[in-house]
Amino acid sequence: AFLINGCGKGVGWNPPANNSAPGVQATYKYFLFVPNDSSDNLSVYEINESTGALTAAPGSPFTTGDRPFHTVATPNGKFAYVANYNASTISAFSVNQTTGALTEVTGSPFASANQPTFGQVTPDGRYLYFVAQGSNAVSGFSIDQTTGVLTAAPASPYATGGTSPYSLTIDTTGQFLFATNNASNNLTRFLITPSTGALVSLGTTAAGTTPNDLFATSAGYLYVAATGDSQIRAFSVNTSSGALTAVSGSPFTAALSYPIVVSLAGRYIYQINSTNIYGFAVNSTNGSISAISGS
Repeated sequence: AFLINGCGKGVGWNPPANNSAPGVQATYKYFLFVPNDSSDNLSVYEINESTGALTAAPGSPFTTGDRPFHTVATPNGKFAYVANYNASTISAFSVNQTTGALTEVTGSPFASANQPTFGQVTPDGRYLYFVAQGSNAVSGFSIDQTTGVLTAAPASPYATGGTSPYSLTIDTTGQFLFATNNASNNLTRFLITPSTGALVSLGTTAAGTTPNDLFATSAGYLYVAATGDSQIRAFSVNTSSGALTAVSGSPFTAALSYPIVVSLAGRYIYQINSTNIYGFAVNSTNGSISAISGS
């Protein structure tokens, strides 16, 4: 068993284990990033792919800002970024891809809008976005591909038009960003400007009571977990306009009280409450989900 100190909410992977990752590549080593929000640092572990054993990276833990909340890595594994909730900054690190050791990027930490929480990098690794909960907005940055230095995207931060944004996801084409607003019970749709990373609001969509986690799949579907009504909503994403259409049968009843996670290939959804783990299979043809046998 492994004891990982700290209670940061946003555990990250390198290469990132989300829908922007191209898949497992044998030349990669995998590292686990664990933000410790009570001690203001980041623990890094190498993952043994044969046994699952964790080995602390040299120099771990690494100092961050006040209350590190969530960590994201670029798809190529070169850089990692940490949202510091209380400091309203983003700590930036280059990653030694052999050992997992971190070196802070010149100029880090970088200013963010108030209270950054969850974030994601575009599939091409050029742009980084974090929800800024205290500003009801999303902060956007361009990433220098050589140094990892962050530069604010034009007109950042971008208002969500909702209240208390919580999390965000980017579709696998890199065209659209979606952010949940858990106090206004909706999500905001943005178009990502390819040349600059600037976001253009496409409006909001109702997303249930207290929507929190969400993710997009390579099959063109968006899933949103609403903890207030214990339901998962599924939408098809129009790849031309970013418009959302509810799939047949949505919303789907769940037992939501804690965040959901999705498997690397996007085939399964898992939801955890105080006593059980619930699993759902994703139908890649029509976007519907169904409970896994025994779940």
